Amino acid sequence: MKIFAHRGFSGRYPQNTMLAFQKALESGCDGIELDVQLTKDGEVVIIHDEYLDDLTDFTGNVRDYTLGELKSCNAGGKWQEVYGFQPIPWRSRAACTITRSWRKRRWS
Repeated sequence: MKIFAHRGFSGRYPQNTMLAFQKALESGCDGIELDVQLTKDGEVVIIHDEYLDDLTDFTGNVRDYTLGELKSCNAGGKWQEVYGFQPIPWRSRAACTITRSWRKRRWS
């Protein structure tokens, strides 16, 4: 049986954040399920809902903001006071970090 972390280790950390992905990898999961949305300028960001209101300190739709604007958005949700600022991951940053962590775990 394979274990996939739903939105990272979302039971203990802010979902779809680099912190949640890192903790999921550290826990030994076999894969990570994540959600993506497109920004106003066509960039891929990792966030579950198309709406920012429930999980971030921004309001409105992801598609109404550029990647540059969203880089200051806190995706910490209900965990903000515990884990502080958690940026919305974007395609290149997330892919590089997850791949690097995965290789370290597999080959060590």
